[in-house]
Amino acid sequence: PADVDERSLFHEVASDIAFALLTARRADERAELQTDLARSEARFRSIFNQVLDGILVLDLETSKPHLANDAFCRMTGYSDAELRELHVGDFHPVNDIGEVLEGFERHIKGEVQRAEDIPMKRKDGSVFYADINTALVEVDGKSTLVGLFRDVTERKNVQAGLAQADRLSSMGMLAAGVAHEINNPLTYVLYSLESLVHEVPRLRESLRRARADLATRLGDEELVAVVGVESPLVDSQALVEVEERFSDALSGAQRIKTIARGLGTFSRVEKDDPVDIDVAYALECAATIAANEVKYRARLIKDYSPVPPVMATEGRLSQVFLNLIVNAAHAIPEGRIESNEIRISTRREGGEVCVEVRDTGKGIAAENLPRIFEPFFTTKPVGVGSGLGLSISRNIVESYGGRLEVKSQLGRGSSFFVYLPIAGGLARIESSRSISRSDEGGSEATRILVIDDEPAIRAMIRRVLQAYDVVEAASGEEGRQILAEDQSFDLILCDVMMPNVSGMDLHRWLAESFPEVATRVVFITGGAFTPRAREYLERVGNLRLEKPFNVRQLKALVASRTGLR
Repeated sequence: PADVDERSLFHEVASDIAFALLTARRADERAELQTDLARSEARFRSIFNQVLDGILVLDLETSKPHLANDAFCRMTGYSDAELRELHVGDFHPVNDIGEVLEGFERHIKGEVQRAEDIPMKRKDGSVFYADINTALVEVDGKSTLVGLFRDVTERKNVQAGLAQADRLSSMGMLAAGVAHEINNPLTYVLYSLESLVHEVPRLRESLRRARADLATRLGDEELVAVVGVESPLVDSQALVEVEERFSDALSGAQRIKTIARGLGTFSRVEKDDPVDIDVAYALECAATIAANEVKYRARLIKDYSPVPPVMATEGRLSQVFLNLIVNAAHAIPEGRIESNEIRISTRREGGEVCVEVRDTGKGIAAENLPRIFEPFFTTKPVGVGSGLGLSISRNIVESYGGRLEVKSQLGRGSSFFVYLPIAGGLARIESSRSISRSDEGGSEATRILVIDDEPAIRAMIRRVLQAYDVVEAASGEEGRQILAEDQSFDLILCDVMMPNVSGMDLHRWLAESFPEVATRVVFITGGAFTPRAREYLERVGNLRLEKPFNVRQLKALVASRTGLR
């Protein structure tokens, strides 16, 4: 019996030991499993929070967040704890909630798994846009919708900027075409008005002498009885008023000319190769186009010191100045013109030309100054600016080896400085602006061929050049036929843009058939707004006379060219 008791005790102890060992091993296994689980969870949490896209796990029963990663918290500005108290509608602008929730229902039903450009609202109320990919997943026994959020605000801004650029490009081409069409009739309108303005004083003087002669012969009372009291022979004031009206009309037409020329400068497609540019002319083009933005806000003061030319392209440099002048205008509220000014000045600083655009506007906050040249950054109201103007302007200036700088004081105004290296040579000036000779003498032996499809232009040129032997051609084809028979013309005034046979086609034919005659061609252009036309005119180097031109320019051109032969 003692042995039996010992064996029984031994088995009992052995069982206890075995159980204890098993329990210990299971505890170790559980601890190891818990450690592995904790490590796995930590790895998942680390990956979850290191993903650059935002991840939100939404409890479908409550429509509240169940889980979110750090990226989503940063994206929205909420902490994880704050997120858990929100509803799905709290993440979107009020105006978009209806459409967003409608799309949300389709995601819950599994009808769609992707949505693009969804407006999202941050904690501070600002809006960004996200692309969202979703999946229905069971998490912790709950039905959830897992969303992957990618911030595409910058992409959307780029797309909007490109769309705006495309619209502006189309508007630029339209403006170029409009400028070209305006310049043709404006040429003979200006000529007619200039002629009338000069003729009316002569007519008034002739009438004065005629009145004096008739008054001597008939007497004042008899003169009034014969011609009437309202006759110009009696009341010369009527002719004074006519002269004033013609002068006003001429001023208006000259203003149209300036605007049309400015449109041509901004809309032209330029080669990237910079040339010597007169800074003052580029500033004048910009100021003309910006005049409507400025005139209700401030006085525009121009303080141009003589400066050397710079290496640039006229249209792009004018674009920089236009951006700066318009920005200056937008910094000033409308209505207090006498209290505000925008001052444009030029000066030489060492080996550079400095252009300063200074305004008395609201200025720029110190915290915004480092960002004003960033693409899409703007402090203007929605719809007023794209946030690209200053960024593009700086890139243009830097492409010419220059720099664009700013100084500003909040509430006092801003100054923008454009520094550009001085060009190595003298400024290239368009032929239409360089014609300054006043020799108007002509010779009947001097023969001029005028090729233009506008009858009024041909008639105007014939009247102005009546001292010369002028032959007209109504088309490029007719001009070619005349020149094939007769190459004795001293000067050929040829329109660039004509149907069928253009001025370029005619010149190309002349260069091949009669090279010496081709050098006598002066192109008349209402704005060579196509890349092909501009490239051709720059390559051949013939003089150009830009419409609308005046009598002095035309006579000076003819005198200077015919005097060379």
